Amino acid sequence: MLEIDGCQSLEELPKLPSIHDVELKQCQAVVLESIVALKSLSHLRMCQILDLTSLPDGLFQNLTALEELHITHLNHLTALPNKIGLHKLPSLQRMEISGCPLLEELPQSLHKLPSLKELRVWKCPLLKSFPSTGLPSTLTGLEITECNALHSLPNWKIHDKKLSLSLEYLTVEGCPLLTHLPRDDLPNTLKEVEIHDCRNLESLPKDLIHGDSLEFLSIVGCHSITDLPASHHPRVTSNMIRNLKQLIIKDCANLKLLPDGLQNLIHLVHIEITDCPLLLSFPESGLPLMMLKSLRLSNCWSLNSLPNHMHNSLNSLEELSIEGCSSISSFPQGGLPVNLISLSILDCEKLKPTFEWGLHRLTHLTNLVFGGCNELVSFPDEWLLPSTLSSLQLQRLPNLKMLPKGIENLSCLDELEIWECHNLQTLLDDQQPNMLQNFKFWDVL
Repeated sequence: MLEIDGCQSLEELPKLPSIHDVELKQCQAVVLESIVALKSLSHLRMCQILDLTSLPDGLFQNLTALEELHITHLNHLTALPNKIGLHKLPSLQRMEISGCPLLEELPQSLHKLPSLKELRVWKCPLLKSFPSTGLPSTLTGLEITECNALHSLPNWKIHDKKLSLSLEYLTVEGCPLLTHLPRDDLPNTLKEVEIHDCRNLESLPKDLIHGDSLEFLSIVGCHSITDLPASHHPRVTSNMIRNLKQLIIKDCANLKLLPDGLQNLIHLVHIEITDCPLLLSFPESGLPLMMLKSLRLSNCWSLNSLPNHMHNSLNSLEELSIEGCSSISSFPQGGLPVNLISLSILDCEKLKPTFEWGLHRLTHLTNLVFGGCNELVSFPDEWLLPSTLSSLQLQRLPNLKMLPKGIENLSCLDELEIWECHNLQTLLDDQQPNMLQNFKFWDVL
């Protein structure tokens, strides 16, 4: 490897015909002209090249072995024209273009790179769009981050109509002018999609959730989205496999509805919905998801109910966390799913402990967290804790006077944490603390 950093008087690279890896940083632009002779080069990184406004013509035309290219922090670079020969890199698999504040366009010949698998475009605030010619058919990963002027994504269609896009991973983050994703059908090879902090994005493609291969979907900070596309569609037949395993929705300020047909996502394992203050309810069809293991809800202030029939439709659910959902007043009829291992209820003022929770039926429950209920004075006598409980945390219950009945009989309990329970009048008897491995009180009595 050859690394040159801060050699501002250097005008030419040494003739090293067998060199494979070169990194150039803070040197003169004239040095780039000698890269042409490095025909064995497989990795090239160019960073902070002084006063560079354009790359030399034909720079890449002889670099047939180049597999990885990083063009970063070139503060005066405005374009990557075809004449630099970027399309003549038959072995290029990974390319990163980042920190180029004046770059306005990518090469029109981008689609001609025959081996490109990963493309990352970061922090190019003047880049408005991708080439109309599209992407290479070999591309499997595309990451676009903090391109403030970007108003459209590349067309999913391939320039060569005989080929199809092989895209598996798509990340779009921090593109405030983006209002829509391409209307053409999404590549059916997509496995992971992350769309974050695109505050003016109004909608998602109708085919997104029920894609044949999609396993992970994360939508974060997209404040203009009001609903998500339904997970059923006329073209989706009963024998199609819906592979979505994780669904994460965070900080979508205007999201009101979840998609109908969530029950069709039979492989869904994890759902997390956070900071969606206008979300009203789950679909009427509920969540009969036999493989769902984790459900986390946080700061959804308008959410007034939980999924219907969750006690018998979520048989695999092991973790349930509800925090800051101030409109929820009760669990659905039938209580909680019986196979829960961890249950956390915080800052849900209306969701007060009752017998209907059915905690005594949760024979697998080992971890319970409850708190943030200012009006609670005592737990009802019929609120019986399961004997399997090994960890109990009570927090921010300022008016609580007594611990839950029967806590002294929990033989498996080895961790008890109580904090900010100012009016608690009784703790445990003398024998119980000896059974606990972790016994902590903060700001009580």
